[in-house]
Amino acid sequence: MDWMASVKRVKAALAKQKFVYSQTRYSVITIDKKSESVRHDCSGYVSSCLYYFGAFKKNQMTTSWGFAKDSEIAKQLKAAGFKKLDWPGWSALKEGDIITQPNAHVEIFSHNAGGKHYVYSNGKTSDCQSSKPTPDGGRHRYTTVWRLSTGEPEKKEVYNHDAFVKDVQGILGMTVNGKASEALLKKTPTISEKKNKTHQLVMPIQKYLRVLGYDEVGEPDGEAGPMFTKAVKKYQKEVVKGAVDGEITTREATWKKLLGL
Repeated sequence: MDWMASVKRVKAALAKQKFVYSQTRYSVITIDKKSESVRHDCSGYVSSCLYYFGAFKKNQMTTSWGFAKDSEIAKQLKAAGFKKLDWPGWSALKEGDIITQPNAHVEIFSHNAGGKHYVYSNGKTSDCQSSKPTPDGGRHRYTTVWRLSTGEPEKKEVYNHDAFVKDVQGILGMTVNGKASEALLKKTPTISEKKNKTHQLVMPIQKYLRVLGYDEVGEPDGEAGPMFTKAVKKYQKEVVKGAVDGEITTREATWKKLLGL
């Protein structure tokens, strides 16, 4: 069974049972005469998809931590043709990407539409009972992506201003087209060490500052710490020509420059 067929057929089989989200309960599903005992949670669903795809052993259930950090799980995924990537932002994801935050959540990306990010997920009861992709709740800070390789050389994803604006638009619930506007600016929040330090916007800001040459920001991790403040201060001093305080204040000069307004 190919990967996306596995993702969709397992989702449909689980949704048909209308079960309630649980990290301790299991249900048996049968697809093509193969039965599998599936845990009623996000990692249980993804593990089952990988079983029917042929990457996992029967009844092998890992966790979100396993998908992000476990070396044995990584070996199995790589052997099945998956490549491990750092989180690239929603606009750079592809259908079928397994996305995970350690000790928190794992799901499978479907598509972006109308400013929302749709995923195949069993993260809550309403997701468990849906056979179709559901909108991501927006509360997780994903760090790891497992992408199935097609065997063809993959083009390196380029993070640029267009990708940055699309990420900001998607996170703030705007139409995703890569074109910054005053309407988008009005929705921007303050991002700093003291306020919204783990907001979803921190990751794309970190990535974009690195693209601009502000390596002081460090490796993007989704948290606005001292290195984030240092990079923002340098950017403000060299580009914004305004207050040098390391704070990206809602609707003000630093956001305008970052968005290209």
